[in-house]
Amino acid sequence: MLRSAIAATLIGLASAPALAAQPQMTPMGDDVRFEARPDASSARSWASDGQTTVINLLTEAEMEALGFDFADSVMENGMIYAHVPVWFSTGPEATDTVAHILTQTDGPVVVMCAGAVRASHIHAAARIRSGEITREELDEAYPGREWNEGWLNRLLGETPEAESAQ
Repeated sequence: MLRSAIAATLIGLASAPALAAQPQMTPMGDDVRFEARPDASSARSWASDGQTTVINLLTEAEMEALGFDFADSVMENGMIYAHVPVWFSTGPEATDTVAHILTQTDGPVVVMCAGAVRASHIHAAARIRSGEITREELDEAYPGREWNEGWLNRLLGETPEAESAQ
């Protein structure tokens, strides 16, 4: 399990094992919340709500536009930080990395991006690739969400152009 001792975690996309090759996965759990673009007080608020881990999907350019050191803010508030830059051309490597992080964490997790769309899509794709749910169960598992099927195809590795473009 990930521990607070490794609070700063920059997980490289190549470091996560491919989920499709694994016959059984550790469950990812459902204690995940999706958040949109953070401000300087977000990490403090999430920590007081009991979150233990933050998976940041923002690209480097989006991180610079925040105007503060988000990673430091998360770690200063006692949470584990992982950065997996994701954009709409991202493929299954990022999905597998997020899934790997989720299976290794203890406690509630925030998965965040600019508008929570990438967060919900990559979380859903990770659950599908791990066998927790099927595509047919998306609407039941995530009520009220709208799905970009083309992007889900890329995140799931179901299209020939499914390559990361970080």
